[in-house]
Amino acid sequence: MCICLTAEGGHGGMAHEADDTILAAAHLITQFHTIVARNIAAVEPCVVSVCNIKAGAGVYNILPSVAEFGGTVRTFNEDIQDKVIERMATLSEGVGKSFGVTCKFE
Repeated sequence: MCICLTAEGGHGGMAHEADDTILAAAHLITQFHTIVARNIAAVEPCVVSVCNIKAGAGVYNILPSVAEFGGTVRTFNEDIQDKVIERMATLSEGVGKSFGVTCKFE
């Protein structure tokens, strides 16, 4: 999976005038990690792993306009794989709307 969140960034001292892609990404990552526990039967092997995240250019006072993260979904059952991917797409859309960012899920 690869997720790219985009928005109008801004100065950290004026965060009320910007959309925070890092905060949105953090919420989405947390929600992704609940998919297995709340949507997949405990007897079904399934793992969601976020393995990388990238945002900003090393500046400590700028809310970046882009945040990206990626990882994998591992399961032996294709139906479960499809269900997890569907939930990820739904969550991505919802978090994007709630934080005012564009969220591209691949």
